[in-house]
Amino acid sequence: MAGITGSVGQNGNNNPADVSAVQQWLNARMGLALAVSGQADAQTIAAIESFQASVRGVTTPDGLISPNGPTLRALMPNAAAASPGFPGATTRIVDLSHNNPGVAPGAFSALAAAGVGAVLLKASQGAGFKDPTFTARVAQARQAGLLVGAYHFGTGEDPTAQLANFTAAVSAANIGFDTLLAALDLEPNPADPAHPPGPPHTMSLAQGDAWIAAFKALSNATPLVYGGSNYLGAGSQSHANLTACPLWIAAYPRAATIPAPLSGWADWTFWQYTDGKQGAYAGPIAGLACDQSVFRGSLTDLTTAWSSWLATTPSA
Repeated sequence: MAGITGSVGQNGNNNPADVSAVQQWLNARMGLALAVSGQADAQTIAAIESFQASVRGVTTPDGLISPNGPTLRALMPNAAAASPGFPGATTRIVDLSHNNPGVAPGAFSALAAAGVGAVLLKASQGAGFKDPTFTARVAQARQAGLLVGAYHFGTGEDPTAQLANFTAAVSAANIGFDTLLAALDLEPNPADPAHPPGPPHTMSLAQGDAWIAAFKALSNATPLVYGGSNYLGAGSQSHANLTACPLWIAAYPRAATIPAPLSGWADWTFWQYTDGKQGAYAGPIAGLACDQSVFRGSLTDLTTAWSSWLATTPSA
């Protein structure tokens, strides 16, 4: 996709065609409803400043987008996400759910070609919802040669019923936990009419601890625990089943920094660093604007670790 011919925004050249393109990109990336007027009005400049601050982590945004500048590279739809840089090799991971519609079967081969080593797919939520995209995507990802995992989004319902829902979703995909890595998604969950039941919507840390204990007893496998400092960072250390699992931390830094592990864990194992739109490393991968994570190690290292978390005997 072409860029812009001149600067857009505060004291910019503001060619109408360039301004219109920027307005469309801002609407798409930030969920705005700017008028695509070709005029660099106050709302457009404020949106540029907001993008610079919230996505790029600029402390003093200037409201100006320059041709080939960092704000334009971060904003354009075809901009590639930057992988966080660590000493040594790193392997990238993506996670997908029904909230990522329209993922073509060939997308998984494209992800593998882009250096992605694994994909984690949403299987279930609460005691009743099963992700309708899960079964087909498991088969497509495995065919592409990717390591494949499944995650359950926890709610405040009975943990036993939620585990039954998760294992039923996995069983329907004709795969067991000797092959499929499991993960529990623990995060604040606002009221969601699309995914009953009513409150309590959020799985408590105690419920998460119980879910993990029951899962390990059932499957003889070790799940990942996903979450951020806004929830897992408070009190997790008192839940031994949670902290005995590898940590999949969610942290979208505004600057190029590496998150510290959460209390109760010596370190994180996976780091989800962007949802494709937010954070210093925002951008799509292989054409998908999706959640992206990194593992501190090579694909061989990841494959070895992955195998150590799986069940030693087939299960579903």
